[in-house]
Amino acid sequence: SDTVPMPPRFQCRCMLGHRVHVPFVDVLPGFCGATSVPHIRILCTGYYAGSQDYYNHQSLCWPGSVENGCFENTTGPLQEPVTGLDLHNGREVFNSTEYSTIFYTDEASAVIAAHAAKYAVSSQGDRVTMSTPLFLYLPYQAVHVGNKPEISHPEYGLNQAPQWYVDMYADVADPARRNLSAMITVMDEAAGNVTAALQTAGMWKDTIFIFSTDNGGPLPTSSNYPLFGGKGSLWQGGVRGVGFVCGGDLASFGFGNLPRLSHVLIHVSDWNPT
Repeated sequence: SDTVPMPPRFQCRCMLGHRVHVPFVDVLPGFCGATSVPHIRILCTGYYAGSQDYYNHQSLCWPGSVENGCFENTTGPLQEPVTGLDLHNGREVFNSTEYSTIFYTDEASAVIAAHAAKYAVSSQGDRVTMSTPLFLYLPYQAVHVGNKPEISHPEYGLNQAPQWYVDMYADVADPARRNLSAMITVMDEAAGNVTAALQTAGMWKDTIFIFSTDNGGPLPTSSNYPLFGGKGSLWQGGVRGVGFVCGGDLASFGFGNLPRLSHVLIHVSDWNPT
């Protein structure tokens, strides 16, 4: 069966963004068709492939890496990687030209507002009590690379950001680093906007907000010093990342003596039982 039973705490929750991962299913197997996409009782918005354009949301699959493993190996006389629209709400495909990070932030803000409107039962000051909790998984596409420019798609770019943000870093000489700095700034602003949406909904005081990287930076374009290695390796520079936990009233959740810095070993699978 292609039905994946969801733990009760994850049912009727929301996930947005990068690769539309379902809990405990990291890669959709083989891109073999609709039967490869698990039936899940969860609201998902995002894309299936490993990277895509930040504006037109078309995913590009490199030829030869996996035989017929994505859309097809190659297409046309140019023998370029295949590209196709890869933006989904559940199993439905839809189109958008909004910059990825802003798009997912707007989606998340809408989910938060709708949840508050439906489940708010009482309020005291800036704290609104909900009858049902919200689990929101928001793995942004940023700052992953986009699509490599091709002859048939010169509009593609590995590092894409709105020009307004790129102009903020006009003093950065290297174009790739200038654009990457802009992408990070958009993401930073997005985290602030999600926080603001939670505050507006009266949910911030009861929120545990976890912000984390998924892996170290890729070499040689990144530096994970003093750790050795990078993304795609099992060295600490590849598998060890940084993150933080914050929230409106962490003391009530048992987080005392804040702020504090921890170097203990932790894995993403630890979050749920914790």
